[in-house]
Amino acid sequence: MEKRSKKLAALLLGTVMCISVAGCGGQKGTPDAGGGAETPQSTESKAPAESAQAAETAAEVEELYYNKEGFPIVKEPITIEVAGVQGPTKDWGNTYFVKKVEEMMGIKMNCTTYADAATWQTQYATMLASDSLPDLMMQLNVSKVSTNMDGADGYLLDFSDYLDVMPNLAKYLESHPEYAAYHTTSDGSIYSLDKVNEVGPRWYSLFVSKADEEKYGFSVDDIKTTEDFYNVLKSIKEQDPDVIPLSLTIGGESGQRGILTIRNAFGLTGVENTLVMSVDGQGQVNLENLSDKYRAFLTYMNRLWEEELLDHETFIQTTDEFESKIADGKVVFWHSWSGINLVMGSNYGIYKDYDGLCAMTSEYQDEPIYTDQTPYTAAARVMVSAKTKYPEAICRLIDYVFTDEGRRFVLSGVEGETFDYVTDERGYQSVSYDGYWDQSKYASAQEWETQEVKIVNALDLWSVDASREFVEGLSDGELEALLDEGPDNGCMYSGFYENMIRKQVDKEIYASYQPLPLSLEEADEISQPQTDMELLIRQFRAQFIAGEKDIDTEWDSYVRQISSFWEQIQPVYQAAQDRAAASR
Repeated sequence: MEKRSKKLAALLLGTVMCISVAGCGGQKGTPDAGGGAETPQSTESKAPAESAQAAETAAEVEELYYNKEGFPIVKEPITIEVAGVQGPTKDWGNTYFVKKVEEMMGIKMNCTTYADAATWQTQYATMLASDSLPDLMMQLNVSKVSTNMDGADGYLLDFSDYLDVMPNLAKYLESHPEYAAYHTTSDGSIYSLDKVNEVGPRWYSLFVSKADEEKYGFSVDDIKTTEDFYNVLKSIKEQDPDVIPLSLTIGGESGQRGILTIRNAFGLTGVENTLVMSVDGQGQVNLENLSDKYRAFLTYMNRLWEEELLDHETFIQTTDEFESKIADGKVVFWHSWSGINLVMGSNYGIYKDYDGLCAMTSEYQDEPIYTDQTPYTAAARVMVSAKTKYPEAICRLIDYVFTDEGRRFVLSGVEGETFDYVTDERGYQSVSYDGYWDQSKYASAQEWETQEVKIVNALDLWSVDASREFVEGLSDGELEALLDEGPDNGCMYSGFYENMIRKQVDKEIYASYQPLPLSLEEADEISQPQTDMELLIRQFRAQFIAGEKDIDTEWDSYVRQISSFWEQIQPVYQAAQDRAAASR
């Protein structure tokens, strides 16, 4: 009989484990877990008798239904309920990934998706209240503060209890202590998993077609300042009143990354959607949402709004609505997390027909900078219900992702069934879907991949961007030749960003504030004030930009209200920052 136990203390070499903070993408909240739910047991401590009983029960279940190694995972087919935010993949159940998991592993996935993060958060709160979570939740981007608290209340599975059936994850945690610390609570629990970008892609920019540059008589190369950008947008509107010079989804999903290019120009270098935090030279943790440069950013965005240079549907449009108007040629500058190729229904080669704007200066930022995505973001992507009947099977499925074969499986499928490896004349190895994708139904192989092979961002937990590594090694001449050729692989995407950054950026940086761990008590202390503060920041941001509140007359009131929350939260963040500094 095998006894499950916490294994992280030894793996982390004495590091104090705790909860990550600062919600990513602006989706925060700690839903009321009370409702009519049965009161769950605390996971803070486990009596020896309870642990022994749990181990015995787990061993009995293990003998009944699952295999510890190899495929299929289960001895007899099982069905699990899966839910999450829909994202770019419209029909999860129709994907090769879902079908292959059933065929190869014996796990049938009944998938339910929700239109956006806000809808998911509402449904998640309802499911918590009724204690009826689905077995597996994925393609999320939600606060680890609240999910760790939900886990401590007994609603979410503790992955650390299942590391004996997750040897690949256990090995990764042991070899990457920072990743382990980011995910692990002070009592050694792991209630959610997020993606790690060992070599991350570049994501933040504004796209514009070369055809529009020619049509409206400007060049991205001439846009150096925020005032230059304003003048270009204004000229576009004067020439064509029916076109939208700039469209984003501020506070949404698909287009939110484009806003970071403009924020960076005002010296706001955080990569989270709502909170803009920083650490100064004295190690002080600051909230930039209270700063003069944040006010200047909002004032600038309001100027674009008032002159109809910024899409007036920016705060309300769905991803489909946003991307449809781009594909229809109604927008000049934009950014979508789907990338140019998927929005325009083409292959990667379309990047050669576009330019990008990734850095500008202003009176608050005197050199053009580019802020890279941090290796870990303070969010939860994958969670499992503590009440699932099949914890071992689901954990084994997730563990497969932490192998080279599994990582490729969740991205592209299986070699010889959905793709082949090809190596080009430059020596770059990529995935080719030639001969596999349905050209009668899809405009590009990437569109087919997104809709029928994988679930975008679902169990994609471990990323190494080989194409970025490759293009960074190219000379300027070699990079120019690659872009002129327009290969239909990831090198074209990475090359586009590499070329743009080389031309426009003086310095590529990480945000000064990195996600830090908190104790369970600290997380509990700030959870509600931070939830309330982020909601208020989002409300004021929309009202200031859209002119519903006058920033000159209402700014002091905004600062007072946000400060009242920040004064409760800052000491906790500061203590975490001080601990991190002392451990270096």
